[in-house]
Amino acid sequence: MVRPRESREKRLCLACGGSTRISHFGVDLCRACAVFHRRSIDRSYVCRSKTNECQSDISRCRKCRLKKIERLIKVPLVSTSDLNEMQITSDTPLLLKLIKCYRMMCETRLVSELSYRSPPVHPLEMNESDFIPNPATPTILNNSNRIFLSVILKFGDEAFPEFNELNKTEKWSVATNFFHRFRLFECGFRADKKFPDDLNKSFGSYTTFVSEDIAKFFYDDANSNTMFAQSLKKDLRKNRERFRRLKLHDKEFIAVLALMFWNTENSTMSETVLQVGATYKSTILQELYYFYRTSKNLDGYASRLGEVLLLLDVYNQLSTELNHKYELLRLANVFTEDNVLYNATSNINFFLI
Repeated sequence: MVRPRESREKRLCLACGGSTRISHFGVDLCRACAVFHRRSIDRSYVCRSKTNECQSDISRCRKCRLKKIERLIKVPLVSTSDLNEMQITSDTPLLLKLIKCYRMMCETRLVSELSYRSPPVHPLEMNESDFIPNPATPTILNNSNRIFLSVILKFGDEAFPEFNELNKTEKWSVATNFFHRFRLFECGFRADKKFPDDLNKSFGSYTTFVSEDIAKFFYDDANSNTMFAQSLKKDLRKNRERFRRLKLHDKEFIAVLALMFWNTENSTMSETVLQVGATYKSTILQELYYFYRTSKNLDGYASRLGEVLLLLDVYNQLSTELNHKYELLRLANVFTEDNVLYNATSNINFFLI
């Protein structure tokens, strides 16, 4: 029997980036990756780069290729049959609640950041449709990131009742873990809507933008500007193209937000945090499944779900890479002692003194 044309269209393999026309293990994996996985059972490999984090040309590193395939296959709600056995709700109450809480978070950041501007922004222009993004500066970004972290803690209290019960250290760990990943993710998502015709521009904070042009004069030091410009040239356009290709729905965006908030894998967080996170992740995935079945009419949703969940891996990796760059900038005295981006990761007591 000939399959429908749609199912034979080429898609990207989520593991190696090659092309595939069909799914394996319920995920968009090419035949080569599927065969490699089957042959690698009970085998042990060594990472070519000795980092266990190979990203470019991952097909050349067996260890990292296998690790990525296994993460894709082992995501929650692995197969359609598993999902069909779940009790599906008639609504998506948590996603809707998170949308409202996210809007409140956005409004707070918008008004707070615009209040810092000189000359001051007229109150009538402090809204999404009227404000004009300004070029980012180190001082503006530092103030904006301080606002963002504070608002994240408030968002956690409003969106997740259990977050209220955590102690300060647990709250801070969850908030900073989310901050670094979500900041990059949100900037790309919002830039796709605000700057659709300029793929060389992205948001730096909620009301400012970054681009290669402003990177040349961003810091006082020429070497630091060169490093910043090279980083933007490599990562910014790639981030923009990712969202141009995916075309995330608002509910998919909110679902990724929630999964990032409780993304506690490979962390040293308490058992309480891990249990709360697991419960919320299960609920979010169930509501996302319901959304696909009812709103998007995606019976064969496995491919789309795999693409969306892969974003967690992508931004985990990007966050790790950026934290290494922050360390270099601090050693070069580009980042001052009060820099929020650096201290939010390296010093848990930075805001708790």
